[in-house]
Amino acid sequence: MKNTQSFSILIWADKRKEDANGYLPLYARVTVAGKRAEISIKKKVNRAKWDARTGYLKGNTEDVRSTNNLINEATNDLSQIYRDMQCSGEFLTAEEIKLRYTGNPVNKRMLLEVFDEHNKQMKELVGIDVVKATLTKYNTVRGKIASYILHQYQKPDFYLEKLDYAFISGFEHYLKTKVGIDHNTTMRYITNVKKIINKAVNHQWLKADPFAGFKCTSKKVNREALSTEEIQRLSEKKFKVKRLEEVRDVFLFCCYTGYAFVDTEKLTLASIVKGHDGEQWIKVNRTKTDIRSNVPLLPQALTIIKNLSSINKY
Repeated sequence: MKNTQSFSILIWADKRKEDANGYLPLYARVTVAGKRAEISIKKKVNRAKWDARTGYLKGNTEDVRSTNNLINEATNDLSQIYRDMQCSGEFLTAEEIKLRYTGNPVNKRMLLEVFDEHNKQMKELVGIDVVKATLTKYNTVRGKIASYILHQYQKPDFYLEKLDYAFISGFEHYLKTKVGIDHNTTMRYITNVKKIINKAVNHQWLKADPFAGFKCTSKKVNREALSTEEIQRLSEKKFKVKRLEEVRDVFLFCCYTGYAFVDTEKLTLASIVKGHDGEQWIKVNRTKTDIRSNVPLLPQALTIIKNLSSINKY
């Protein structure tokens, strides 16, 4: 997708900086979408010979021709930089063109680049401050963002500076219409993207959150609890595949204890202790809150533990 921003170059001599010999420094004023950048051409011209209307020196001497050629070269180089950036869809501003021309381009950070840095750091913290499920969640969101950028902008990545409200609202529309994700899951994905943007703002790669005006909302979902009869039928269900039996047992264990899967996954036999009442209890810190929980084990849960202990999950 090409940029269609207005672009112009004006060559001018700064009369405010006239030296004792009547010479003025030359500048190129680059304007993109109404924003300007002044670039020194590193050349002075005789005020008496300067034609502000044409942007060239008057006359036909060797010095005049040399200076006018220099002006043409500067104009052509700046125009070429603009065309190259326009064709490649790069972040296009007058200041960026100036930096390219002077040989000091700024390293612009990109969204997926920042996402990858975040996920790499999170991976290193798995088992310390982060659970694997959280890393999986961010990897999933990263994949959805990458697909959206490719679909919407035909690019492999997206400059942070170009992020705006239209980008995130378009991402919401893409997830709901092209991927078929429900509203609440879409909002959770966007919340995770906004956390990445907060990282960029905190590191001063962005001056402000471009998604600040976007509000994540959730729709109330009525979830029916399983009845005792349904749980009983599930526990008695025979599966031909061993893996499905294990999945069923873990789900039922969550039902009998009230634990989330992430808490169930990290339990070991060492988490089970005998209480003052002589019964078996689970005593462990919950993953999200890090608060100690004490849960009595029902007979059904104890049976599941015995069945699964052979594969060292509990």
